[in-house]
Amino acid sequence: MQTKTILIIALLLMGGNALFSQTKPNILVIITDQQRIDDMSCAGNKWVKTPALDALASRGTRFTNSYCVSPLCVPSRASLATSRMPYEVMNKKGPFRHIPDEITSAGPLFREAGYRTAWSGKWHVRSSFPKTEAQGGDLPGFEVLQNKLLPAEVFGKPEPKLPVGDKLGHNYDSGIADQAIAFLKEKQERPFLLTVSLVNPHDVCGNNEQKLARYSAEIKGTLPPLPKNLDAPNLMITPGEGKHPPRGRKDNWKDISFQRYIYEYYRFTEESDRLIGKVLAALKASGLEKNTIVIFTSDHGEMAGSHHIVLKTVPYEEAMAVPFLIAGPGIPSGVVDKNHFISGLDMLPTLCNLAGIKIPSDVRGLSVNKILKNPSAPWREAVFATVDNNQERVVRTDRYKYIRLNRPDENEVLFDMQNDSGETQNLASNSEYAGILEHHRKLLNDWMKKTNDPFIEVVK
Repeated sequence: MQTKTILIIALLLMGGNALFSQTKPNILVIITDQQRIDDMSCAGNKWVKTPALDALASRGTRFTNSYCVSPLCVPSRASLATSRMPYEVMNKKGPFRHIPDEITSAGPLFREAGYRTAWSGKWHVRSSFPKTEAQGGDLPGFEVLQNKLLPAEVFGKPEPKLPVGDKLGHNYDSGIADQAIAFLKEKQERPFLLTVSLVNPHDVCGNNEQKLARYSAEIKGTLPPLPKNLDAPNLMITPGEGKHPPRGRKDNWKDISFQRYIYEYYRFTEESDRLIGKVLAALKASGLEKNTIVIFTSDHGEMAGSHHIVLKTVPYEEAMAVPFLIAGPGIPSGVVDKNHFISGLDMLPTLCNLAGIKIPSDVRGLSVNKILKNPSAPWREAVFATVDNNQERVVRTDRYKYIRLNRPDENEVLFDMQNDSGETQNLASNSEYAGILEHHRKLLNDWMKKTNDPFIEVVK
């Protein structure tokens, strides 16, 4: 009896969020928009400073082979939430408006398992920022944390106007972080799944040479170097298609314009990192850190001048490789995993596994928890991606990348990623690689059959 009384007093003295008993871990998912895998100082990039992400990586595991399912916001985020390929979620009759009710997604799954599910920030499947459930929102199963810095039309009621300026994501993101911090300060009666989804570094979009020159007065210090594959050909377009190149292709930009673009991109990243640091500090101050697993990723990357392209929507590494960090109780700390290929499809099964929730039978991804516990456990040979709906499919294996294009000729690309990391030379027509090419064709064909991919008709 005396022991029980002492225990109760101790819990009361601890106060706040420590008052409730909980066996399942809390989960905090942080997502940025358009952050490539090397856009962190812990990844060896000396031109950007990301102390919050560096600290997270030091107390957890960082994967160096992590890929989005599509280098574009909407399809990538649909896959993160469902562990299904974008064409499984979005290939419906009529305009795509939301995740279909028959598709299992994270919100309802975790809510049914007893979790408090909350979302702060960008959604983009379909609306950029989710409506509340009372407003018939398109973010199933999540309590929407309303950002007071968003425009009034988002919530359909008067809201404070945005501060004046071109960099709107900064204003959105500060509110997104503040709402998450307010959530973490609340007394939590049950385990939670909280997603903090920031807009940046996406705000680098929309730049032109004139705007970059105008902001050049703000640049302090040395400009970052040009990418080594700046002048590499864009093998995703044929000479005929070259008359209508992707809108991110900047054939006529001066070198200094690309450097200014990259400089600004890194500054947006650093602002995101600052806000992530604030959220993680609030998590620690709340007393919840010891029982919270934190996962950080991004929806896709950024070309930042490689192949004379900025933005995304192409199957090159710069647009497709994204960070994936995980830290928290039971997660190996200070580990850099260079051996396993991670897919955006792995998010949902990993979350379920960590929370003790049965993984749905129809998911396409794998639980990363398996290799966290046993790095030598059997794993996948390849990850897969879709680009521009029914235009391109991608297979990435340990050494090679295979791309199948929807066009009558020159429709296959094979890169040796070990000897040509800049993706400059197409080996598909080289007879020495015929066996490797055929193997990757089979990997893609088997995946298309498994996932009911309509692109299989294009390949025929």
